[in-house]
Amino acid sequence: MAETSPDLETDRLPHGYAVEKTVALSPGIRDLIGRIGEAVGPVILETDEEETAPSAKIDELRKDLQEIEELRGELMGLRGRIASNGYTLCYRRRLFFRKTCAKTIATYHSRMIEIIDLSYLRVGAADLEEAVFFATETIGLQEVRREDDRIYVRGDERDHDICYVKGGVEEHVVGFEVANDQALQAAYAELDAAGASVERGTDAEKTDRRVVDFFKFSDPSGNRFEIVLRPFKSTRRYFPTRDAGIAEFSHVGLKTTDAPRDEKFWTTNFNIRPNDWIGDAGLLSFDAVHHRIALFPADTHGIQHINFQVDSIDDLMRSYYHLSEKQVHIVFGPGRHASSGAMFLYFEGPDGMVYEYSHGVRIIDDPNYRPRQFPFTTEAFCVWGAKPDIPEFRD
Repeated sequence: MAETSPDLETDRLPHGYAVEKTVALSPGIRDLIGRIGEAVGPVILETDEEETAPSAKIDELRKDLQEIEELRGELMGLRGRIASNGYTLCYRRRLFFRKTCAKTIATYHSRMIEIIDLSYLRVGAADLEEAVFFATETIGLQEVRREDDRIYVRGDERDHDICYVKGGVEEHVVGFEVANDQALQAAYAELDAAGASVERGTDAEKTDRRVVDFFKFSDPSGNRFEIVLRPFKSTRRYFPTRDAGIAEFSHVGLKTTDAPRDEKFWTTNFNIRPNDWIGDAGLLSFDAVHHRIALFPADTHGIQHINFQVDSIDDLMRSYYHLSEKQVHIVFGPGRHASSGAMFLYFEGPDGMVYEYSHGVRIIDDPNYRPRQFPFTTEAFCVWGAKPDIPEFRD
């Protein structure tokens, strides 16, 4: 075993604390795998050996790979024992054959909260009527219903994408969905143990949000979130006032007072990973879509922009001319992002909220994809040369 290998039997960590350890693959790997269930992770097993005798070294590494593949069943067999202790085991194989090395990786994660979808946003509005008129007549969303000081709109199969609430940034909330009640309760316990302020939703709040259950928490910047169980779907197809070609509510930009800190919060506690960075701004996702959350450095917290995917570049350009004719403030675009490859158009609505149409976002289905670092420049935000009139996008 490599000299960097930890003693997994005795190296115990405080509840909710995560570190990375690296060990080289070796003939004793079966014993090591058998002890992973006793460790608090993540633990990464990898080989990254320099090639001294090309054919012999590659043959040796191929044997390591074959051994890992044979152990896959054993790895998956640990799920039951680990799950009963509140842990999650993930297996991922990556193999690189280059001039100098080959690599295989298997990863063990502890207490990872598995997000499966974006659910909704709650957005504060100084004037509810103004906000909803803009949402329906300009953005192209459909009003769903009105209840007290709340108005709900949507652009896809969800019950609602946005609930406008009387108020300001203190009302901004992002909702995420988990798969089942066990995942919801485990997420609550994990965030509570990690020191986050968590609060269960009341029955009235569940009815308001059209979910079976949920709880609330905040990130280190003070952004507010809700983890929800079984959010309602609409019983009718989306039928807007204006056909903007909207396909779905796709991602949310957030303001952060410390982007690396908040990124660590998400990647440590959730199945969320960075796919690219623009400066310190992390573009994060929990699925194959390039980003579902974007963290933009700012002096305060709050929702920074709201994205809707549209069906085609034609829809995007039709909206560009429509918004221009209506004298809506276009703050960025049309353009194309260097990172996600998406074509975009950003525009400003009531209360300074920025909305985005985009088309052609990158889908990452390559298991060997590596996140890229882009400079914080206008060229990194737009390869076509558009200049942003958005404070968080300017250096």
